[in-house]
Amino acid sequence: MLDSSSSYGDTTVVPAHGGAAQHGEHFDNVPHSKRKLGTTSVVFLIFNRIIGTGIYATPSTILLSARSPALALLMWLVGASIAAMGLAVYIEFGTTLPRSGGEKNYVEYIYLRPRFLATCIYAFYGVMANLSAANSLVFGEYAAHAFSLPSSLSFPLLPSLPTPLILALLALSFNLLLHGFSVRLGLGLSNVLGFGKLAFLCFIVIAGVVGMFVSDSPCTGDMGTHIGGCWRNRYPRSTSLDSWHTFWEGSSEIGVNSFVTGLYNVIWSFIGYSNANYALSEISRPIQTIKRAAPLALLSVTLLYLAVNIVYLGVVEKGEMMGSGEIVAALFFRNLFGEATGKVLSALIALSTLGNLLAGQFTQGRIIQELGREGILPFSPFFASNKPFNTPLPGLFTQYAVSCAVLLTPPAGDAYLFLVNMSSYCNTLINTVVALGLILLYYSPSVSSFFSHSPSLTPSSTPSSSTPLISPHSRTTSFPWIAPLSRWNPPFRAPKILLIGFFVSNLLLIAVPLVPPAPRADGARGGVYKSLPYWSHVVAALSISLVGTLYWYVWSRWLPRHYGYRLERQVVYGDAKDGDDGSEGEDADVVDVRVEGEGGDEADGGGRVVGVLKTGGVSRYVFRKVRVDGLVAAS
Repeated sequence: MLDSSSSYGDTTVVPAHGGAAQHGEHFDNVPHSKRKLGTTSVVFLIFNRIIGTGIYATPSTILLSARSPALALLMWLVGASIAAMGLAVYIEFGTTLPRSGGEKNYVEYIYLRPRFLATCIYAFYGVMANLSAANSLVFGEYAAHAFSLPSSLSFPLLPSLPTPLILALLALSFNLLLHGFSVRLGLGLSNVLGFGKLAFLCFIVIAGVVGMFVSDSPCTGDMGTHIGGCWRNRYPRSTSLDSWHTFWEGSSEIGVNSFVTGLYNVIWSFIGYSNANYALSEISRPIQTIKRAAPLALLSVTLLYLAVNIVYLGVVEKGEMMGSGEIVAALFFRNLFGEATGKVLSALIALSTLGNLLAGQFTQGRIIQELGREGILPFSPFFASNKPFNTPLPGLFTQYAVSCAVLLTPPAGDAYLFLVNMSSYCNTLINTVVALGLILLYYSPSVSSFFSHSPSLTPSSTPSSSTPLISPHSRTTSFPWIAPLSRWNPPFRAPKILLIGFFVSNLLLIAVPLVPPAPRADGARGGVYKSLPYWSHVVAALSISLVGTLYWYVWSRWLPRHYGYRLERQVVYGDAKDGDDGSEGEDADVVDVRVEGEGGDEADGGGRVVGVLKTGGVSRYVFRKVRVDGLVAAS
């Protein structure tokens, strides 16, 4: 059994043999009976994750950055292209390493040294760079608009706070209580709220097209005789699509910084195209399924996004749309159906956003639980626990606390844009590291050959049914901190032009926000923030990397040297009972598989084998402190 295990980075897997290698089901230890997600389910898994609050909230801020309808639509096309390039890269990783975990698995496989550094940095991004805060603020904006609440509320012994912020905090608290006490109830409500999302957006497109082309007619009552009959008479008429001149009007006012800031909002609206990579262990025939489902989902979202933005521009006047903040969809329905329906639709969008919050928090809590199972986080047993309600309550509470803290930190007027830009910048940093890793994986043998004239790596042939996707014995390379190419046999290869394009585009997205924005034509300060410096989200995102690096150094280097011990890592399978440490609690008869420590060979996975009984269930890691004199104490 030990010879059939392959280790990439710090993740132990079982290679596929026979026909199973072609579809990837036997890459890890998950039995076929637990793989319940087919092609249709995966399409909607990606579709529902991408379409959250972005299409309701970001079009106005994107137009504010672009200054013209033409450049706004161009931003959406550029963002969709970057998402498509990224999807190709993630499909290659997902088909080669078809195991749940996403980027954690990829950086662990590629960046071998320093040991645990990549995982530590990613762990802090997983904890701190979440989207729940931004989404909750959108919920607060729409709920306040729907019920005509005052702009701020005050309570005894508390300072006055903006109403949307208070509603956002209440929404986060509701999510915590619901998911923390009942998994079934939380998922049920999330599914109910998300069921009509696709139909609702299709209705927006149809109503907008009808409203754009109806004739001018007098109103009879509040809603008028026809769709659009009132908005042509009562509200400012949109001229954005009337002529080529109005379509491009305002383009000369934009600077590079503003364009990229708007592009970040677009990218935030596309975040989620790699969502299936986090659940590959639960997908039936994951290799074939992800190759079919992921492109279909992204194409559907792109077409829908473009259509919705066109009808927004055709119905809502440009100046009004730029000043609408996060309520552009409410203005859209007000113009088509009257003021009363605008309130109703704001309430419906708030409910839709709440459903997205429920789905997002459900996933985020489990990401932290998985990081707890890795043994990297401080107090890992606590974060991996399912106590006391058989839910990942510690992970959910961590996300709740971080989201509330982030909401209360920036000035209220800049909170939404800051959160969106910081989340997008964090996502860009992760994408850059992943794309760079794949480039190094392919090109490090060529660089090694150039300098040594004796390459040690030879690309293998196309994978066959008898060849594991990842070899268990091919971990040496002239670049010991990078994984070798010799056994990288992806069933799907991202075209090199897309891989390099994805990497370069993300590099530009990292660098350009540091360029000072150009001042406005009226002399006002450039940029999209009202109070914060234009580089605020950049500093916040990069600080997460520094925190992760500092934690790695103290935990894995300074403390062991200072107190005279080394860390040994044990891989454990299914040793929990009733899921009380975060595992599924179904197979509780496995002990240690492998110990990894300072003395292990990092090139081949490291460590020494200490025994295997029976594999099954969910794997987790346990670190033990081994003193130099041989005294072992459980950590």
